[in-house]
Amino acid sequence: MSSATVLRSLNRLLALHCQSVPVYLSCTTPWMTKADEEVQAVLGHLVADQKTQSAQIARLILDLGGSPNRGQGQDLTPLNDLALGFLLQRVIECQARDIGTIEQCLNDLTEHAEASALAQESLGMAKGHLESLEEVAQARTDAC
Repeated sequence: MSSATVLRSLNRLLALHCQSVPVYLSCTTPWMTKADEEVQAVLGHLVADQKTQSAQIARLILDLGGSPNRGQGQDLTPLNDLALGFLLQRVIECQARDIGTIEQCLNDLTEHAEASALAQESLGMAKGHLESLEEVAQARTDAC
């Protein structure tokens, strides 16, 4: 596997973590009710993990002689005025899509041990956060 392929996949992984919907929402103030506190807590853990992963991925890219690329930001401003509870399903859908992207990156990185380990860690965290988000969504549905 070429170093260009490794760097391209690592930068794709970096962009995914840096430009995610939860990271965007952490920089805004969506409308919230008391019932949204659990959603906010789960998103807080997800964002903290993504920021930690981003730093580790960027460090590896630099160590390999590459330039970290946070990716092109999405236009998510239409989400600014929506309720956090309403956004929960969108976050779940994005998290599921991101898991597919992480799996693709992991497949590209299998021959580079350190990069593969970071991608595997990202995948495990993403799946865990998706499960937590789905549990919160189910609890909200059951409460209605």
